[in-house]
Amino acid sequence: MNLCLAMFYSHGQARNTRGLAPLMLLAVLLLLSLAIRNATAAEPSLDSTPINTAQYTIDSATSYIHVYTGTTGLLKSVSHRHLIAINNIQGDVSWNKNDGLNSANAQANLLIRPEQFIVDGNAERRTAVDKRYRKAAANWVKSGTRKNMLGKRFFNIEFYPTITADIKLISLNGEQGLFEVTLNIIGHTKQLSIPATLVVSDNTINVSGDFKISHTDLGLKRYKAAGGAASVAESLRFIINISASAIEPSDITESSEKNRTNEH
Repeated sequence: MNLCLAMFYSHGQARNTRGLAPLMLLAVLLLLSLAIRNATAAEPSLDSTPINTAQYTIDSATSYIHVYTGTTGLLKSVSHRHLIAINNIQGDVSWNKNDGLNSANAQANLLIRPEQFIVDGNAERRTAVDKRYRKAAANWVKSGTRKNMLGKRFFNIEFYPTITADIKLISLNGEQGLFEVTLNIIGHTKQLSIPATLVVSDNTINVSGDFKISHTDLGLKRYKAAGGAASVAESLRFIINISASAIEPSDITESSEKNRTNEH
């Protein structure tokens, strides 16, 4: 643009002014249009939620994880098996519909509070998948187990009140999926691969599975008594059922607007 102005006002070129003026105007208009286009592209949209993003929230009322503990040692026949129910699971799931559930941007996040664990609940034991757990546990067994489990030797909830899990789908064959789980538990980060069934619809997601994980893989200590003659088995059986419901687009927009307002 400066070059055009210099040419326009240069000495001895006055007679060409009429010929150059339309070219100069065209150049100025082109520069202005490019500037406006770049400014528009750089400015973030007020409605930043992509229309192709699928978002779900965990249904805490229907989701659960049941953990079955076994026994080992010389006194295992008289030791107690426990059924730990993990309810009130919080979290969300999101992914881009164009890329699919097993893309890099698809993710699920869960939050669990050990303080809310139910130890040998009567309802859970009555309907236990493993019939050996269906007999009700004595109250003193429940309270003692809960106290040990949440204390400093194990979950240490005073310093580690939550457990979080970041989950990604590695592969999917029909409804059979393999998930990569990054677990943050009692100050440690653990990587797990978990098989589970995945059922997806427009409005709901359900993940269910039955698998085993060791105490070591979770970074947990095993409870031992009588010099190890009675102790919790190394392997833990997990039965999970995690459900999530779709967030309506209007809810997503309202949430995004609220977040932007809070940021300012």
